[in-house]
Amino acid sequence: MPRRLILGRVAGAFGVQGWVRIQSHTDPVDALLRYQPWWIVDGQGEAYETTPAHAKAHGPGLVAQLRRADGEVTADRNQALQLLDCQIEVERSVLPEPPAGQYYWVDLEGCTVINGDGRHLGVVHSLMSNGPQAILRVRREKAPEQLIPFVHGPIVQSVDLQVGEIRVDWHTDD
Repeated sequence: MPRRLILGRVAGAFGVQGWVRIQSHTDPVDALLRYQPWWIVDGQGEAYETTPAHAKAHGPGLVAQLRRADGEVTADRNQALQLLDCQIEVERSVLPEPPAGQYYWVDLEGCTVINGDGRHLGVVHSLMSNGPQAILRVRREKAPEQLIPFVHGPIVQSVDLQVGEIRVDWHTDD
């Protein structure tokens, strides 16, 4: 299955003709419109492909009327309300390559984490943010999850996506 990133969510209905309010996680917010198709993913993980039939910036987000892959367009407010809180995802392959030294979180997931002593600390399960930086959530069999700040230099020594390896200056008690 292609890897996808969450770039927004449906925040509500807009009007009576099937348009939805979209909270975009891109900067600027309308950059979301450059990356298509979108995958609408509900709370149960069910997903379907869609593209904006019509869209525009509106207030702090976007508004759009969506067209499914089968050509059906959301036509009324009730259909729009059914999409409330659905995530908007795009396939990693439609995004531009990040600048050197920057990474999409999805590219780091699954990487092996090794410390300066050559010790295998685990595999990046996911990432989260504490505000100032990203945090690697590293899991290893039969060990508690480790949270390692993703800070280049003092902690993250190198990232090699080709090999799937992140080298860190990090020690554990076990």
